[in-house]
Amino acid sequence: MPISKNKKEVMPQLQDNDQLSYNFVDTFRVGVRSDGIIMIKFYLNTPDGPATEQARIVTTKDGIQKLLDVVCNVTNYYPEKKNISSKDNKIGK
Repeated sequence: MPISKNKKEVMPQLQDNDQLSYNFVDTFRVGVRSDGIIMIKFYLNTPDGPATEQARIVTTKDGIQKLLDVVCNVTNYYPEKKNISSKDNKIGK
């Protein structure tokens, strides 16, 4: 297995699944359990009806933090913390 250059830890090898389809999404919701498990549901808005769920992922708080670190680094966007109520836990319209 490859070794990380920044840390002396073994990096897992990744194998892509070419059978998975790509899904465009424009809305998502995040749910957090008390044990640190996080679920993200992704939705596609449709002109004729309600948003349709396209995919969902479940991971740990640490997994989401790593994902966000990568996304922020790639987009060069580092948002400031905002006070958002749980009912506003939705991105997109």
